[in-house]
Amino acid sequence: EPFVSRTYKLQGSEFAVNGFSAEAGAALVSVEFNRVELDEIVGNRTAKRQARLLVQRLLCHDFEQNKNPMMELGGMPRLRMGYGPPGTGKSMLIAAIATMLSDWCKLLKYPFAFRPLPDNIISTFQGGSAERGVEWFRLFHDTTKIQYGPIDDGEIVLEDRTRENVSAGVREFIG
Repeated sequence: EPFVSRTYKLQGSEFAVNGFSAEAGAALVSVEFNRVELDEIVGNRTAKRQARLLVQRLLCHDFEQNKNPMMELGGMPRLRMGYGPPGTGKSMLIAAIATMLSDWCKLLKYPFAFRPLPDNIISTFQGGSAERGVEWFRLFHDTTKIQYGPIDDGEIVLEDRTRENVSAGVREFIG
């Protein structure tokens, strides 16, 4: 009630907000991404084959039972890791997987959400990074849609927590 019924004005300006309400449980549906076709990636046939398999296995999701039989049978990894120096196509592969999933989900009329790790996951407030991390992970509990949540350039966020002068926010998120 105190938020909805009041007007808040920014001191020294004409900017005012006439009430507002917080929407509990509101979540981002999907993030836009740069489309990349698998054929645009040169070389690394193994990585491209594994990307196709991942997409096919994600699309096996049973919406009536709200679970994926490939996950139940152990045929799908919960985590995949791309490794290589900069410029070897790891980010392009992420975009290609998102493109394939998006295209197939549109064709099959499945709901799809692309939810990469946010750039602002590390907070300057104590406890904020852990809170943001939990909120991001909580999004993936929704079994009503096909979801893809890559962590691109993870070394920036997930740096070595034992390193001297690593921020408390990084330690919170990794923890």
